[in-house]
Amino acid sequence: MELSLDLLKEICQLFAENFPGKIKMYIFGSSARKIKEEIEKPEEEKCILDGAFEKDPDIDFLFEIESKKFFQYAVECGNQSVDFFSGKPFDPMDYYWEYHSSKKIRFMAATKILQIDNILMKKITEDLDGSAIDLLLLPFNWRKRKDVLKVINYQDPNFTENISQDAILIFEK
Repeated sequence: MELSLDLLKEICQLFAENFPGKIKMYIFGSSARKIKEEIEKPEEEKCILDGAFEKDPDIDFLFEIESKKFFQYAVECGNQSVDFFSGKPFDPMDYYWEYHSSKKIRFMAATKILQIDNILMKKITEDLDGSAIDLLLLPFNWRKRKDVLKVINYQDPNFTENISQDAILIFEK
């Protein structure tokens, strides 16, 4: 799959198309590391990020939003019986969780808060050539909020540090 930074910016604009409010969109994880490697190459060695996303299990997007919207997202995750911060179901004995992952719940909650309908999501996935997408919403200034950092780093103490090192700002409005 051929993916340019310009195409990523267009895709991020689609994510933000219906969202009411300020938003910053980043790509992070292995996809971001591959993009950074490509950007740092000498001009004569650069490609158009051809194949950059072929072997990644998904493309990781981080959206920073206002705290009020973030708490709506956390509540929406909670309404689906998953603890946003740990990603674990509130009732681990519930049979529902044997075949539904918290990633899917986060995705559904994020698309609801971002106001992405099925038609818009189809356009986004077509533009990403069917690549899997992982969406993470966090409040602005999450890097300075000890309460947020403590909770999202609970299972992986380096999670937010890794995000901060990898993240590439793609779009903001």
